[in-house]
Amino acid sequence: TKRLSILAVILSILAGCASAPPQQPVAFAKPETLKNSSITIVMTEVPEPTMTYPGAGCLLCIGVAAAANSDLSSHVKTLPNADLIKLKEEVAKSLSAKGMNVKTSDVQFVEKNLKKSKTKIPNSPKKDFTALKSQYPTSHLLVIDVARLGMSRNYANYIPATDPYVIVTGAAYMVNLETNSYEWYVP
Repeated sequence: TKRLSILAVILSILAGCASAPPQQPVAFAKPETLKNSSITIVMTEVPEPTMTYPGAGCLLCIGVAAAANSDLSSHVKTLPNADLIKLKEEVAKSLSAKGMNVKTSDVQFVEKNLKKSKTKIPNSPKKDFTALKSQYPTSHLLVIDVARLGMSRNYANYIPATDPYVIVTGAAYMVNLETNSYEWYVP
């Protein structure tokens, strides 16, 4: 058992070293460099709000947490996500005010449908966005990706560790469709 434990630790360290690092933030290009560019803003599907209980590790713990927060969970499910959908237009107004040529697209963006990128250059997306040049007649694609929306309350097994808090996770990024590189990335 001692050898198996040592082997498990070594394999977990090696697996951690072999995984790809997360994309680092990329600062937004200076507005004057984008004056002759066109930017199309798209958005992924905005998820419905949900309630989660991180730290409630077993099924019984999750059941206790869900029962203790049932009213809050019911309320979270009634919250609208329409205000977040309007974010695309607000970003467009802000960029247009800086003199940029900006359009929005009502087509829901789905990144997983793109082919994998063959390049390993830093600040390059894992997917090949250059194929989108025909769909979006633009030089840059600004994507607003909302991954998760709702509320959360941390638990230490059965015991609440925090008050409930709002959670919105995702990323916003701009890809140059000519070079398939990030010109802005903020998680």
